[in-house]
Amino acid sequence: MTEAKKEYLASRVHTAPPMELIRMLYEGALEAVNKASEHLRGGRIMERGQSITKASEIINELRFSLRPVAESDYSSNLAELYGYMQHRLLHAHVEASEAILSEVSRLLKCLLDGWVGAMQSQQASVKQREHFDEEPTGKPLPPPTYFETSMSGAGAGRSWQF
Repeated sequence: MTEAKKEYLASRVHTAPPMELIRMLYEGALEAVNKASEHLRGGRIMERGQSITKASEIINELRFSLRPVAESDYSSNLAELYGYMQHRLLHAHVEASEAILSEVSRLLKCLLDGWVGAMQSQQASVKQREHFDEEPTGKPLPPPTYFETSMSGAGAGRSWQF
């Protein structure tokens, strides 16, 4: 990698919001797995190993970035999937298996697509909130106020923002 490319990548990493960093990690892992497949087809064992190592290290970063979510198995399930992919990458290298590399590539692509969808949904939600935070004249509304509702049922005792 050239110095200019390294500097550009470093700049992107330092300025990217957290969701963008995760997207970049998924893309990097997917690219490394696809390069490992190319190296496998070209008979370049050393380069294949380097690409598999890179993909595994990126997946490890994704695994360490997980934060437990209360009353949800999402993080632990995702951690197990990351572990599975790392295990499969090791076997792909040992067995020189393009089928296993393709499997990991498909899993990473699915995760990347899901993450991009979540990012788009989050961006749409922010835009929608920004739209509702304006008066019909286009001027910003005053800061929100909080109050306790006296509603019965599901909303009882909750604080609502208006």
